[in-house]
Amino acid sequence: MAGEPRVSVLMVTYNQARYISYAIESVLRQSFSDWELIIYDDGSEDGTEDVVDRFLDDRRITYIKGRHVGIAGLSRNYNRALEEARGKYIAVLEGDDAWPSYKLRLQTKLFYKYKGLVFSWGRVALINRLNRLIGISSSLPNMHMWSKSAFLDYLFSGGRIHSSTYMVARDKLLDAGGFVQIKDAPIIHIPTIVNLCMHVEWSALSIDYILGYWRQHKYQTTRSYLKDIVLNSDFLFNIYRGLPEGVRCSLKADENLLYRQFIRSVSVHLWLMGRRLLIERRMHEARKVFSLCYERGDLRSRLLCLYGYIHSLFGLDLEYLAMFKRSLLDMKRNL
Repeated sequence: MAGEPRVSVLMVTYNQARYISYAIESVLRQSFSDWELIIYDDGSEDGTEDVVDRFLDDRRITYIKGRHVGIAGLSRNYNRALEEARGKYIAVLEGDDAWPSYKLRLQTKLFYKYKGLVFSWGRVALINRLNRLIGISSSLPNMHMWSKSAFLDYLFSGGRIHSSTYMVARDKLLDAGGFVQIKDAPIIHIPTIVNLCMHVEWSALSIDYILGYWRQHKYQTTRSYLKDIVLNSDFLFNIYRGLPEGVRCSLKADENLLYRQFIRSVSVHLWLMGRRLLIERRMHEARKVFSLCYERGDLRSRLLCLYGYIHSLFGLDLEYLAMFKRSLLDMKRNL
């Protein structure tokens, strides 16, 4: 209908006053302007409302403040924001994350190019509290179409999709029942994506571009990280076991592979947390995390964690290595 935006951006937030202005500004900086931003606040008490209020002169931005329901109501909050959405496509941006300026233009263009496309996603870059780049996810097959079975195989084989990078057709998301959550856990996007894949005629596109910035900060604890990984892995195990036998047989993944990917996921997340703690000069905590990673990781993870542990003893971080790697990549691109 006339006047409706092409993209609805859903931002569910709670006590993210420190970072939410950066998130909103990254939406405002988009080279594609036909969007609406729906911010659903789960009863923040840290001044988030005052920060958001500065942006409400832009009519594309809607702010809704609900009563606080916490983690258990995360899917309810996302579905409440979804009810307000009018766009043909849905994108998600959490209140402490951000986007590159080309994100919406690139993905909407591809949805128009590939008729019937349901879902697209890309790579994510990790940033710290100072907005410094500290990592980039693995490469993806660029402009690659995924069938339902191939996509499930990707997820069950350790593929990762960050919420800030995906875009989904709103009508298909509604057909599948909206956002789905693991009970009492802040894990919503992978369950939602798997549920969507299982309930609609599937077509997905991977894009080998950075489409989101995932912030790592001190409010993310080792305990909550590990709890989320375990719950998410348990969810994937249950989904795998619930697949029809014919579908399971068609996949490369089996339960042994799922378990190996779970161990690797724990190691990767602990490594990233240790690296962030080094940047924040929390050396004692970093040593604890690297020790935990060393106990649980494979040979490569153990070597990395040993390297991080040694750096913590000397009060050093690892960012010079990241800068060196980026310099090499820049030199390679310029050759």
